[in-house]
Amino acid sequence: MKNIVFLPSQESSFHEFLYYANRIKKTTKHSCQFFLPKISLIKYEHILQNHDINYYVPKNYRNNLVSYFEKIIGFIFQKISIIRKLDHMKNSIIFMLRKLEVKSFLKKNEANIVVLADDRVMANFYNTSFLVICKEYKIPTLIPPWANFSGKNRMLQHRRNNKNLFLATDCEIPENLIQGEKNKYRIYDMDIYKVLKSHKIFPKNPLAVGGGLASNVFTASKNEKSRLVKAGINKNKVYISGNPRHDVLFNFQNDKEKLKDEILLNHTHLEKNKKNILFNVPALFEDQFSSLDNALKYYNDIFDVITNLKQNVILSFHPKMKMNLYGNLLKRYNLKIIDYKIEKLIPISDIYIGLYSTIDQWSILCKVPVIIPDFLNLNYKTYDHFKSIKKVFNKFDLKNEMENFLNKNCRSDRLQILEEDSKKLYPFDGRSEERFIKGLLSISKK
Repeated sequence: MKNIVFLPSQESSFHEFLYYANRIKKTTKHSCQFFLPKISLIKYEHILQNHDINYYVPKNYRNNLVSYFEKIIGFIFQKISIIRKLDHMKNSIIFMLRKLEVKSFLKKNEANIVVLADDRVMANFYNTSFLVICKEYKIPTLIPPWANFSGKNRMLQHRRNNKNLFLATDCEIPENLIQGEKNKYRIYDMDIYKVLKSHKIFPKNPLAVGGGLASNVFTASKNEKSRLVKAGINKNKVYISGNPRHDVLFNFQNDKEKLKDEILLNHTHLEKNKKNILFNVPALFEDQFSSLDNALKYYNDIFDVITNLKQNVILSFHPKMKMNLYGNLLKRYNLKIIDYKIEKLIPISDIYIGLYSTIDQWSILCKVPVIIPDFLNLNYKTYDHFKSIKKVFNKFDLKNEMENFLNKNCRSDRLQILEEDSKKLYPFDGRSEERFIKGLLSISKK
């Protein structure tokens, strides 16, 4: 029996990995184990208690040794310029301690394969430590097909939101810089960069998943694999499994007529003879894309357009959103929230509206036309290779595009392009989970 170790680095990867682990345990005899630092355990323990999943909590030596180190430095060298060099020393010590924790875990627990969310993020040096030690111990590492290509846009957004740490000058090291419209930003904080360089583990391509030390990357489609390879990722470590989550979407797509009847029956404000407009409401304020006032204006402009079309409006709010902030806006337009997961709502929709996200691709797979209302002028290039997606930059263009999509003559032309786009995201056959588990077990250590 093999043991699959999962190392989630953020909330979204935790939930995704929990889904994978439950499916592996249900369909095979193999065990799954989560490596969770104490801060993660506090956040997720109540969820894990409802699942038959083992987890390991490292001792976190940093709480002991490094905290003393920081206090001594602060006491002796306060207000002295040498502190920056000592910060680099501190990070090197943290990295060393993280590696000791990982080695301790691997001595106590057999790991046939380690599943990570990314091979470029620090996650308190645990991600990097696992990648380094697993390479040393010849333990395969795998990034699953949940977010294969974050690219430049998403990284820039994060760096702009944290200017105090990442805003750079022209004289800094080019390989650690990313160019925005007006400014340059550091990919890594300088102290972290120095640690990565000194240990020769700076990612070959920090903008693409698989650009670091991961030995395997599973991807959702041929299109995603070609994008990764074009970004410089070794094609031999990229395997097209399909996305296991797409199997759920595939099943809902096949049952969409039954699903539509169920939703219409449970929500009498929706009318059967009208088109369903699905708006995937982005968490602009919560994700620091805009101020609350600008977020409310964004939603107001879109609500104003879609409610005046006199069709069914279905809203799906991002889980991060603080719904008490938006109650008055919903009342103004007499909009109701439908308590269904978005993977159930996409197949029954006639038009999908949403900002740049993976859900855009889900809609294409289900052959639902996509409009991106980019009133923030982000102008991400992430999905420009999908010719069926329409980006609009103001409410007037949104209105025109919506009317075009609802026009029968225009719609037939758009659906033909949409058909071609959907093929770029294949496989979409309900068997991705099977390929994912089979592939994971085949590359795992014997």
